[in-house]
Amino acid sequence: MQLKELRDMFVASYHTESLKQKFEPIDFPDSLVYLWITQAKNDLFRRLKILTTFIDITIPLGENTFQLPYDFGSEISCEASGIKLEKTSIEEMQTTGTASGNICKYAIFNNQDGYNITFSPNAIQAANVRIFYNISQAIYSPSAQNQAFIKGKFKGILNIPDEYLQCVLYFMLSQSVGSEFMQLFESEITKQRQLLNSLPLAEKLTYKMD
Repeated sequence: MQLKELRDMFVASYHTESLKQKFEPIDFPDSLVYLWITQAKNDLFRRLKILTTFIDITIPLGENTFQLPYDFGSEISCEASGIKLEKTSIEEMQTTGTASGNICKYAIFNNQDGYNITFSPNAIQAANVRIFYNISQAIYSPSAQNQAFIKGKFKGILNIPDEYLQCVLYFMLSQSVGSEFMQLFESEITKQRQLLNSLPLAEKLTYKMD
């Protein structure tokens, strides 16, 4: 789900509750809404013991460097079209010049905006890459430029399975409406933990972000 879709879903739910409970709704700033989303997501990871995940990146022609999610901890592997890519250092990657071909290497580096990944050589055609990584318990920072909320606009995807959307909404409503929604959040966490524990080990440790 797109982040903006979740933001709109929350606003609609919040205004519905304001009509039902007869209170004057507040126009929450989007930066606060995004903070609630990331707090809910971090709590889900911690409580459900979700340790690893992966993200898919589509590499268009003429572009080879991308920002990684704020919760990126460390990479496990990286593959393109089912072929494992070779990891190298960013220093070595910079010596490849402008050569083009099928991407075969990647490097991860950190700058003031957070973690980034770059590929080599420049792709001669659009490519799909999947990166498996360990999740970091990163803390949301409104000033971080690699966040999905930038310059007053939501962009990007939520990066959690749709099964957990209700958990996130309950958490956000608990922050904006009242503690009764925190009880619903806790009940939903319990249900999702039971479902997760019934899965095979491979499915427990990795979930898809799309």
